[in-house]
Amino acid sequence: MSVAESGVVAAGGSRTATAEGSIIWETKVRLIGNRVIVRDALLLLIICPGALFLLIGIPYGLSEGLVATLTDIGPLVLIAGLIFLILLVVTLVFLHVASRGGLSAVFVVNQDGVGFAAGSMTRTVNRAALAGSLLFRSLGGTGAAILAKSSERGFIRWDEVRYIRVYPRDRFILVRQKWLIYPIGLYCTEENFPVVLDLIRHYKPGAVGK
Repeated sequence: MSVAESGVVAAGGSRTATAEGSIIWETKVRLIGNRVIVRDALLLLIICPGALFLLIGIPYGLSEGLVATLTDIGPLVLIAGLIFLILLVVTLVFLHVASRGGLSAVFVVNQDGVGFAAGSMTRTVNRAALAGSLLFRSLGGTGAAILAKSSERGFIRWDEVRYIRVYPRDRFILVRQKWLIYPIGLYCTEENFPVVLDLIRHYKPGAVGK
């Protein structure tokens, strides 16, 4: 399939529509067994406890010493990391079950840039999470649900793109803005991954890295 072709392709529950210089597709993003999510989760498991240890440990260590910091603060940070891991796993399992195997999303690449929008099932899950958090008066859950709801769509113009990272094995393309915030991840299908990558290289050739 070339960039110039047009039509609609349906495969494995995904739908792809192509036109001259653009492509739009809808697919389900797996949560369980998704290596991109696993990598990000492991990174968070390192950064969050590490930041907590530095935030508490540096002032404590200046007054009590290094040994006291490791013995007193270290176990607390490990417990916090374990709690974070449990909450992360529970959240992923809940979303996996609620979304029946993955969160639906629509992605687009055209002459203006790249974008995404949450599918109907994803929006339903986000609204249910927000309603449940408000019902049970969970401040943390409410904040997470509001953040998820506010991130139901996004778009980055080509002149705003700073760097593009390609993960061929996962058929995943990460597009970062110049300000390094709110990147967009494109989850491609086996069928449309070459077309999406060709389009991106066409519109922003110098930004594509390995």
